[in-house]
Amino acid sequence: MHALTAPSHDIRSYVLDDIVPDNWTALQRSARDASTVAEFNTWITDFKSVAQEIIDAKTTINNVLATLVLAIAHPSLV
Repeated sequence: MHALTAPSHDIRSYVLDDIVPDNWTALQRSARDASTVAEFNTWITDFKSVAQEIIDAKTTINNVLATLVLAIAHPSLV
């Protein structure tokens, strides 16, 4: 088992102070970029909107089908 080698103040600076270490790659830095986070938030919000539209459409279809079944059902079944 490996021991944690970074001093606690280094860990605090990475996590709490939003300081990016000098040896991080461009990909690691871009992952913390605020615009990347904002783009992801926009994408996920759009995705949720589309998912909600699909759910609403499914509910509407189910309601229409239920109404249709009731409309064509024999009166003795209603």
